[in-house]
Amino acid sequence: MNSSLSVPVMIKPISELNHDELFSGSWAKVARAANLIEELERELKRYLESKPAQVVGYVRERNAIEMKIVGTGLLPGAIFGDIIHNLRSSLDLMACELARLNKISDKDVYFPTGADDASLTASPKYKHFKRVGADALAEFDLIARHINGGAGKSIRAMHDLDIEDKHKALVPIGSKKTIGVRMKYDVNDPGAGSFQVDVSNLRYEFPAGHFLAGQDLIDTAKNFLETVEKILSGFEQLVARRAANGLSPPY
Repeated sequence: MNSSLSVPVMIKPISELNHDELFSGSWAKVARAANLIEELERELKRYLESKPAQVVGYVRERNAIEMKIVGTGLLPGAIFGDIIHNLRSSLDLMACELARLNKISDKDVYFPTGADDASLTASPKYKHFKRVGADALAEFDLIARHINGGAGKSIRAMHDLDIEDKHKALVPIGSKKTIGVRMKYDVNDPGAGSFQVDVSNLRYEFPAGHFLAGQDLIDTAKNFLETVEKILSGFEQLVARRAANGLSPPY
């Protein structure tokens, strides 16, 4: 079986999706996540253009300037939480649709996650996910557990971030930036000069102590998006193979 993670994917805009299309709800969630990533990038640009660092004074006794730096605020974390929720729920919607295609109840069906193989296969979510059919379960096992840990690790991270955002607190967001100061002054009276602050190389990142500490927020969101896109595409191809082979449920 070929890994679904090797499939190139194009996302349809939500306006072009129809209710009767396969995994339409899941694709709508993915398209919304893509829109939110663009919003997060715009917010980063807006924050940079707002000149968040300003010189507010000069301390003669220490021959030093005083600077005020405005923080990024709560909006980036709120946007990121919405991105994660849309991506995580898209997988659950797909799992439920696969169960219905298999003519079995979708009650308590979710896309499983696990910290490792043992906890994954022992989880109730994995047990209920078996309703999607043996071939779909095999596709899931390949994706989540046998691709060098890559997809499975991403899925678990998305799950943990989603739980963090929904049940604990907004995902904590830090920022990393380069701050440069340009000044014109009289060497005999520096405080009489003028100062200009430039902020560059700005990025949002997970703060120290977080399980994704130091990782770029936008790059992480894009990687999660790509993983989910390819998972959905892989299961779409599986359903297409069922039809091409003339198979009928239960699978």
